[in-house]
Amino acid sequence: MWVFSASGCRWLGAAGSLAVAVGGWAAGALPVRGGWGLWEPRGSALTLAGALLAYLGLTLLVAAWWRYGVLLARGVRDGVLATLACWTLPLLLAPPLYSKDVYSYIAQGAMVLEGHDVYGGGPSVLGPGELGADAAASVGGHWTDTPAARKPYQGVRPSSAVSYPRAADSTASSCPARLRQAAAATA
Repeated sequence: MWVFSASGCRWLGAAGSLAVAVGGWAAGALPVRGGWGLWEPRGSALTLAGALLAYLGLTLLVAAWWRYGVLLARGVRDGVLATLACWTLPLLLAPPLYSKDVYSYIAQGAMVLEGHDVYGGGPSVLGPGELGADAAASVGGHWTDTPAARKPYQGVRPSSAVSYPRAADSTASSCPARLRQAAAATA
């Protein structure tokens, strides 16, 4: 059967990844403001259909990942980087899925760049005109007033750790982070 081959796993996972990305555009953790027209909240029926599509895609992706792992354990090594690319590329353009934590991280990075203390207050201290205000508006629930829970590692200044995401829009800030995560996974 085709799905038991490395190529079949690659395409099954790619289809699952694409379904997760498309479902995320309708039901992902969408930003409150600044979605560039792509990541805008939809109606409730479309949100339900998007959630079902995203969970179906996640199921396909996990099944392909499991089967591909079995093939790798048996010594089949053809197309590993192609498989990684097929499974990763659709997710690079998807909104954050299943959690709004990324908006909190972006807002905390903007707080440091704006000179606020991330250990003294939450993202709600960012004013409407400040960098990261769109991300702060998208932080979920009681987390808007919650300060950062984790202290930085010894020797790492918070401003050096967050100097890269300078975009005021949370959409633009999450895409480079995904590219860095994908690059780190291949190393």
